[in-house]
Amino acid sequence: MTWLHLIALSVAVSLGCFGLASGIELEDASKAPATYVKMVKKGDTTTPVFDDTSHSFSAKTFDKIMAVYGCTLTDPSKMPSTYAKVVKKDGKESIVFDDTAMMYSPSSINRILSAYGLTLTDAKKLPAEFAKVVKKDGKEVITFDEIGRAYSAKSMNQILSAYSRADGAR
Repeated sequence: MTWLHLIALSVAVSLGCFGLASGIELEDASKAPATYVKMVKKGDTTTPVFDDTSHSFSAKTFDKIMAVYGCTLTDPSKMPSTYAKVVKKDGKESIVFDDTAMMYSPSSINRILSAYGLTLTDAKKLPAEFAKVVKKDGKEVITFDEIGRAYSAKSMNQILSAYSRADGAR
């Protein structure tokens, strides 16, 4: 193999690694709750503008937000018990999302995102108080705050940009 081939292979592998590490992105703003995001046209480009008002939200609303990013609940066993319940009706299992608006801790958000098949891939993209990277037994470990808080659409988008689909799907 020539040096040129090795360099091309290195570039391709690097690009592939960076591509896998990118977070999930907004897919369908039309599915978003009314105050979450507005698509604003500037010249020939349309860009999302996320609401910057912090508020609590229900699991039902959170599920709608996840749909905006093309995500569906894949593993209900990972979600906090207050988020939703799996119920059997007429022999079929279905998910009933809680309607009560509440403040979620970063730890709960991480578990919820895991239930949607997402994995944290870039902790540097998270808001400052959301998680900390600490050294434990010589390894870097991410710890999440346990205190519930309100989030804005802008901060939720920032959080989601740090996560990728665990299955590698785009």
